[in-house]
Amino acid sequence: MRKYVFQVEYGGLGDHLFYSPLPRLLKEYGMADRVYLSSQSTFRGPETYKVVWQANPYLDGISDDPPVHSPQPKSRVNKAVNIAMASHGIDLPDEISPELYLPKICSKAYANKHFIDLNYTSYVGAFTLFDAMAILDQHPDYLLVNPSKHLLRFCKNDWIRTKSLEDYASLINSSLSFTALASGGATLALALGRPSTVYYGFGQNQIFHHSKNTNLMIGGSGLFRKFLARYLSKRNAWRISQSTNR
Repeated sequence: MRKYVFQVEYGGLGDHLFYSPLPRLLKEYGMADRVYLSSQSTFRGPETYKVVWQANPYLDGISDDPPVHSPQPKSRVNKAVNIAMASHGIDLPDEISPELYLPKICSKAYANKHFIDLNYTSYVGAFTLFDAMAILDQHPDYLLVNPSKHLLRFCKNDWIRTKSLEDYASLINSSLSFTALASGGATLALALGRPSTVYYGFGQNQIFHHSKNTNLMIGGSGLFRKFLARYLSKRNAWRISQSTNR
């Protein structure tokens, strides 16, 4: 019986969702009989495993065995999920979406509302607080999701906080529309089958812009943005180098 152990190196919600189709594809392509997530995988939050992996019927659990090192062909489709699959020997001809096997839960509290989430941890390009305010000015009737303290000081939008990652997924499922930055929230919405309006700043890699979403660059591409993109990219690289959960 062929056992395959794979590792997710980066701990963000989106990072894990990029690998979510892998257990299914490894089995469908006859590359493995049992598929395990390596115990060496990184998680930024404890809920990520529960939401992304616990209900995945193609994953057989967590393993302490060393992860498999597969050949890494260049992906024919230059998008994050496709690249993740190609790194394990599965080079797909068409763009693929992340997958989620959570039971679909909707909430009347979130129904008939537009939501916007401007949170991010990793690099989303040359993006500033002023850009966040400009986006909110375009959507004054949208409810802001889990806003940071510094954004609350300036925004005029009503806001809401979700109780858990599963509650956050319920919000996306129930909403009239969902808008986010090109980060974990947008990837989760895509995995839930809810393409979103996704904002990003100059300099973010196009691999993170799925074609099912409406991808909008904000702030332009002038000289200031080019310098800002370089600075923020280096700052994110430093953050990763200093972080235990990347």
